[in-house]
Amino acid sequence: MVLVATEKQDISYDCKFQNSFGKLQRVFGYIYRFWLLKFQNQTRRKGPLTVDDVKGSTHLLIKGIQRVFFAEDYKALRKNKQVASNSKLSSLHPILDDSGLIRVGGRLQNSLLDYDARHPILLPKNHPVTQAIVAQFHHKFLHAGPQSLLAALRQRFWPIGGRKIVAAIVNKCIRCFRLKPRMMEHIMAPLPASRVQPSRPFTTTGIDICGPFFSKSEVRNRPPAKCYVAVFICFATKASHLELVEDLSTASFLAALKRFTSIRGKPNTIWSDNATNFVGARNELQELRQIFLADPPNIELRNDLLSNGINWQFIPPRSPHFGGFDLEVLTPGHILINTAFNAIDEPDITHLNINRLSRWQRVCQMQQAIWHKWSTAYLSLLQERGKWQSVKANLSPGNIVIIKDDNLPSLQWRMGRVESIVLGPDGVARVAVIRTAAGIIRRAVGKLAVLPFETTSSVSVTLPAGEHFRSRTPNL
Repeated sequence: MVLVATEKQDISYDCKFQNSFGKLQRVFGYIYRFWLLKFQNQTRRKGPLTVDDVKGSTHLLIKGIQRVFFAEDYKALRKNKQVASNSKLSSLHPILDDSGLIRVGGRLQNSLLDYDARHPILLPKNHPVTQAIVAQFHHKFLHAGPQSLLAALRQRFWPIGGRKIVAAIVNKCIRCFRLKPRMMEHIMAPLPASRVQPSRPFTTTGIDICGPFFSKSEVRNRPPAKCYVAVFICFATKASHLELVEDLSTASFLAALKRFTSIRGKPNTIWSDNATNFVGARNELQELRQIFLADPPNIELRNDLLSNGINWQFIPPRSPHFGGFDLEVLTPGHILINTAFNAIDEPDITHLNINRLSRWQRVCQMQQAIWHKWSTAYLSLLQERGKWQSVKANLSPGNIVIIKDDNLPSLQWRMGRVESIVLGPDGVARVAVIRTAAGIIRRAVGKLAVLPFETTSSVSVTLPAGEHFRSRTPNL
């Protein structure tokens, strides 16, 4: 007599179809037919798989997994004993059915649920087949959320640690992620110099257009007309200036810019987004020359990587006379901005005794005292980061991202691959270069959402020793 000891193996672990439960069922359907022919002495079946074949193959597949991962519990149940108190299945009071499957005993024996819902089949934690079953139910129930998916899954199966497994599958679903994408967040950057250094109001200005709004005409039967509002915001003082804009054309924007500069003075820098009416101003430099009376026009427009927009640099003319005039005419604009449009900065005289100063120097000293108060009382409020407080990993070249578009639903946002990243002075990537189907573009990281990867390789699972089967065969 020869004693042969074999270790029970999980044959599904090395199957190339383990990430698709439907394919696994069909593969094991033919294995189930062979098992019936070889060990049950049934006649050979031909043709496509039947419902009974799929059901039997599912039981055969899960039974092999259970005997490896729940080996000790299977031994105890086969001897009509209770599982060990330290077992993960002890709270479920498992039972062994007629086909040899380990099921949940539970407390719902007297309910009106069917047998599979009262005694669902137990599945091991973090097994590839368990994940494949959860993924199949997720697609079957039309991408249900974690709670609904777990409730539907437990009508037939009971995975150990089900909440975490279900949440992981839902979070890795590409379609669910694209429906509710999570934009990347990076730590807030240090404030630029134009935000924390004293300057004349609207020296550095941000501009955007809000709307549309509807203005009612004085004519009775005329329908309301659309209009927009151009918002100019000073970087240093947060002062706001509103200008009514007739439409989103470049001409309307230039008219609003004329009115703004005639009241608030000429800014040195204007920050804007990449809207078409701002870009169209590139072709209107001749009209901008008439605004600032500079020949040639001292205006530099360039795309700025950090803001993904336009940085308008207005370089002051070299001539000491403004617009070719030796003497400037006093206008209401001088009173509104408390100085001439081309006035030079006064030296710091806050440390001098007021008795030594002339009347004009006293006015300048009071203005500088206000700015000193701004520096000591206001700037300290900007130290704290209200959001985006933690440092997170930068994008990596090769990441697949979707690009946010405010004018389209999330499922129609473009996809792209990160080619490279642009690091800021603090080492944080806030701009990425992305290759899309339409070409290479640059976008701010806050407008990107990294897609979760769906790996095709199996998850690394430590296989237990399983149960040993011993058989005695005659010595040939």
